[in-house]
Amino acid sequence: MKIFLKYLLRRFGKSFFIAASGFMSLFIFSGLIIRLNVFSEYGASVKQIIYFLSCKSPAWFLQALPISILLALVMTITELKRRNELTAIETSGVSMITLMQPFIAVAFVIAGLMFLTDEFVARVAAKEAYRYYNVVIQKQKAAPPQGRYFNLVYHTKDESGAGKYFYYIGFYDSAKLTGSNFNLDTINEKGAENIFARAFIYKNGWDLRDGFVRTWDSGGELLKEESFKSRVFNFPQTPGDFIIKTVSYREMRFFRLKKHIEELKKAGIPSHQERIDFHSRVSSALSALVVIVIGFPIGIYFSHIGRVFAVALSMVVCFTYWGLYSLGLSFGETGALPPWIGAWGVNIIFVAAGFYFMKKKNV
Repeated sequence: MKIFLKYLLRRFGKSFFIAASGFMSLFIFSGLIIRLNVFSEYGASVKQIIYFLSCKSPAWFLQALPISILLALVMTITELKRRNELTAIETSGVSMITLMQPFIAVAFVIAGLMFLTDEFVARVAAKEAYRYYNVVIQKQKAAPPQGRYFNLVYHTKDESGAGKYFYYIGFYDSAKLTGSNFNLDTINEKGAENIFARAFIYKNGWDLRDGFVRTWDSGGELLKEESFKSRVFNFPQTPGDFIIKTVSYREMRFFRLKKHIEELKKAGIPSHQERIDFHSRVSSALSALVVIVIGFPIGIYFSHIGRVFAVALSMVVCFTYWGLYSLGLSFGETGALPPWIGAWGVNIIFVAAGFYFMKKKNV
């Protein structure tokens, strides 16, 4: 039995290598063709094009893995069925669940690889690809950081060096240019000043809402305290100055993102996007396991119809899976679905369907 399982995995490995190589080549070629006009217009060198495609490759690799696994598995099973090798194993009393075990183990290894690649390589490389494509190839100005930021701190001095400014922002949404818990401490030879606001909007100036201004002399005595509902301040710094070196939640490591979500929860700030990103990092990696579970019944049920048909059906199933998965993530980001359902719902449905069809087939 062990010899047959090794034989099975070798056949699967060869098919997987062919499928993965084919899909990676397709992704790279498509990425080149889509941007060929831009490369030509801006006179991009071969070295620049190769560097850009290399930065995009880790993300393409993650997209190619699940469908490559599914195709390799279906090709392996249908070929074994066609040669009656799988039938011989079935008649000897070995269940398909037993045969699935080494593939499940392989799926967990690949899932771990996908998670680590996404965590430490793909996100960094994708950010670099975006920067390189816009700034180096198209010679545009660097795009301002976009995202939702928490606990921003910024220290600076005035031009003379006599005064110091200490900014703190509890939360800032760079897409909407709004935030909460703004605090500015100014210290100079004459004394100190503190400006606080519960909320703010940045539109050609800092429109602070529901706050107060306090002023102290050099001896620390409170000179003035004034509250306001809304007031516009023209500070020399802009919100963009705060977030140049700040990491967006999409760039955070897994456990740092978990802590970030807990901080948002304590502050009473909605975190649908952060939570869906947190769950999706694991659920997308486990797509390797999902396609193994769904691939077995496809190969068994449709092998008698023909290998080409089985492969075509697996392609349809895979693209349907990713379409529904992306739809779930979108609903999770908007709050229409709980984030964990948006990220895990499709996985649960497809795994349940795979086991149902295998049970129906008495495998």
